[in-house]
Amino acid sequence: MKILAFETSCDDTSIALFENDTLITMETQSQIKVHNRTGWVVPEVAAREHANAIFDVLDTVLKTWKVTLKDIDYIGVTTHPGLIPSLLTGTTVASTISQVHQIPILPINHIESHIFANFLERQESDISFPLVCLTVSGGHNDIYFMSDMWSMEKLGSSQDDAGWEAFDKVAKMMWLGYPWGPIVSKLSDEYEKYPQSSLFQGSLHSPLSQPFPQGEKGVEQYAPKYVIDLAREMRQKWTKEEDILWELLRRKQLWGIKFRRQHPFGRYIADFYSHELKLVVEIDGKIHEKQKEYDKIRDEIIQQYWVKILRIQSSEIYDDISSVLQKITSYIPSPSGGGLGRGLGEDSVNKKKPLFPRVWLDKSEANFSFSGLKSAVKREIDMRIEQKWALSDLDKQEISYEFEMAVTEVLAYKLVHAAKEKWVSQVLLGGWVSANTRLRDTIANLCTKEGLDFLYPTKLVYCMDNAAMVGILTYYRVKYSQFEERCWVVTV
Repeated sequence: MKILAFETSCDDTSIALFENDTLITMETQSQIKVHNRTGWVVPEVAAREHANAIFDVLDTVLKTWKVTLKDIDYIGVTTHPGLIPSLLTGTTVASTISQVHQIPILPINHIESHIFANFLERQESDISFPLVCLTVSGGHNDIYFMSDMWSMEKLGSSQDDAGWEAFDKVAKMMWLGYPWGPIVSKLSDEYEKYPQSSLFQGSLHSPLSQPFPQGEKGVEQYAPKYVIDLAREMRQKWTKEEDILWELLRRKQLWGIKFRRQHPFGRYIADFYSHELKLVVEIDGKIHEKQKEYDKIRDEIIQQYWVKILRIQSSEIYDDISSVLQKITSYIPSPSGGGLGRGLGEDSVNKKKPLFPRVWLDKSEANFSFSGLKSAVKREIDMRIEQKWALSDLDKQEISYEFEMAVTEVLAYKLVHAAKEKWVSQVLLGGWVSANTRLRDTIANLCTKEGLDFLYPTKLVYCMDNAAMVGILTYYRVKYSQFEERCWVVTV
């Protein structure tokens, strides 16, 4: 039994050829470059691109395996949900082939096919009903209970933005470019790989330009106004090494110690200063003789204020950030008389406060809401831009990481909670966002704790909009006679 499958629900023109439940070949043409010009998928533009590409894609699929349309036994085509202009392209071509060659055609639900993507390259017995499935994609965010292969009971859905839609909108707030969502995930991964991640397990707030302490003792009294103004200006032009160290120093919740950036001392400005510790931390780059003379004079001036000075080489920031922090913490007094103090022990280091809220709604229900989270991200972005005029790369990475954590934790919890409520032993994940590594890992960890079996598509390409998932659903509908066998014109 040969099956020809069409998928044109959004911005990917995809056609696949099956022999029973085995994918023989699939050809997909993306429209990313086209939609990058507008920063979004324009339905009419997408439909035109589908019309331009669909016959070339079909020709490639058929010629690759020397198959003709007369050899096809069944056709499967996505009819809903999706962008209507895009869907019409696929359904028109598929219906025409069906009528001309008298081939039975099956209308396929896009969301259902994302669920059946889990059957690709697996045995049918690997999927154990009853089960609960989470589908997360551009326009839908749903949890279904499936007592058998053909029963889908919706337990909950997004009350506003879908998960991936929220990704796109947050990315657009930061002007990251198209495709928005994957760029957010990429920046989130980069943030985790920053040097501090080896010491702090989780998110750290990125460097923010703190309001200058005009009334703090020792500033107005000793620093001329032009130095104070220069310090404000220098806060907008920090180096990457300063970024990384400031990322750690400003964690008041962990340290209990307040540091300030670009702090004036008379005519000189220190990189970092703690009034409580009477400690200046300076980051030194390449040292030359004139720099040494300047540093010596500046150190003498600063030490007149009874301030200690700790100098750190810029290479240390990258090579061993942990030792840098140990040097700084050695100046922090503890009740026991030495070592780490002020709440900077190992246990407190690993504690963190999330930057964005987790929007649970009712934890006992399977519904979602991401509009409030999106608003929280917008406020954070606006605050940072107001303080620093623009977002730094580290800002974008941190916001992406914290936002992704806020979304994936809610998605994972709701899925596993629904599975426990329905007393099932297996959960599935489908849709574009099933390609997100953090979401997979979060769900996998929860499932391990609860003793649940967790499956997601075997390949990343099966997570996206693709004709393979349409073809495998068509196969099972034919196998179990879950269709009306006739040649007709399918509508969207």
